[in-house]
Amino acid sequence: MLLNVGVYDLYHLSFSRDATRVKALVYITFILETLQTLLSTKTIFDAFVYGFLAPNLSSLDHIGNLWFVVPILGGSVACISQTFYAYRITVIGRYFKGAKYAAGIIALLALAQMAGAIAIGVEMFQAKLFSRFVDSKVKLTVGFWNGGGALCDIIIAISMTYLLLSSSNNGIQDTRQIVQRLVRLTIETGSLTACIAILNIVLTMLPGEPTYYQTTANVLSKMYANTMLVVLNSRMRFGQGYQGSQAEGFRYNESNSTQLIFSNTGKDMWHSVELST
Repeated sequence: MLLNVGVYDLYHLSFSRDATRVKALVYITFILETLQTLLSTKTIFDAFVYGFLAPNLSSLDHIGNLWFVVPILGGSVACISQTFYAYRITVIGRYFKGAKYAAGIIALLALAQMAGAIAIGVEMFQAKLFSRFVDSKVKLTVGFWNGGGALCDIIIAISMTYLLLSSSNNGIQDTRQIVQRLVRLTIETGSLTACIAILNIVLTMLPGEPTYYQTTANVLSKMYANTMLVVLNSRMRFGQGYQGSQAEGFRYNESNSTQLIFSNTGKDMWHSVELST
């Protein structure tokens, strides 16, 4: 529900001028998350409704289609979100020599965590039951999956913070305020997804092999999708004296120039301040 509001009620209506590639990432993420929700609902219904009516309590041990829903779809959403940030870093940091290297490392880590997610999906498919799933090999793969994702999120937060602050040193006051808000959001969202990924590793490593890890593994992709939408929608601001919403933030055009945009959608007036060193 929250993602639906973020995609249509906020992003689609307020930022129709975003570059096609950015809108494509948002809508692809929304489709993947919708598919994940539908398939997860079916699995939960089979276990907690049909399983109890049978009664067949062993249904709680069945992995079902979760091998595809949680790691593979979740890893794909995380990869999209992380590569999106890598793209932002290359655009914002076009005057910084190290920005492309940081973006390259982020992209590699994003692909690595997705590879780990696919490997977990294969192991879940082969195990069939949760009671047969967690072993030393699986724990190593989970560490590769979530460890790579957490490291990627930390690098994103550090790189984005440095580039945004460096780019706004000589900017006007309104620009600095916008950048400060974006920095705060970047740190908060990056820290949140990294903490959940690390928590999933910890819960998987618990002795006795409890299935507490199912909670964090299921919500991880939701956090990636919603945090990406939060950052994009943070450009929108409502103020008095305007017929519509006032949106501000980064706009990516085909020439790869990055601008802080002040937009009054009601009057269709635009004013831009280009970020530069």
